[in-house]
Amino acid sequence: MHLFTIPPWINYSYIGAVTLLALWRGDRRARAISACTGLSVAAGAYVCHTWSCWGAGSPPLMVWRGLWEDVPVLIVCLACVWRAERYWVLWASSFALLGVTTDLLAFVPGVTPWADGSAGIVWAHGLITAVLVGVWPWRPRGATA
Repeated sequence: MHLFTIPPWINYSYIGAVTLLALWRGDRRARAISACTGLSVAAGAYVCHTWSCWGAGSPPLMVWRGLWEDVPVLIVCLACVWRAERYWVLWASSFALLGVTTDLLAFVPGVTPWADGSAGIVWAHGLITAVLVGVWPWRPRGATA
């Protein structure tokens, strides 16, 4: 049986591209959320590469790594929700909360690292897509540039 998996370079490329786009064209909320997400993903990848946390001998490190990456993103998202004028910030915060909840559920016996990692990728893509929606130059009907 073969399971389809998205190669890590696609995940990192998508997150990196949206982060650069948000830093270039986004407002301060999009810049803060995407920068925090990009930094946490880059730091997590560096930690895994340096200490090989994907190895078979360190599942507890993988669980704590998820919390270490996702809690700062949730804090930044919740700070950006304050007086937000658009709904994409709420969506980003919701995906960040789902990411932290998934990381906490990894401590439950019976939850496999595959399930935890797969859900984490889905929530990260949702959060970055919400940031992409926030950066997109939406204009109300009848408005001129």
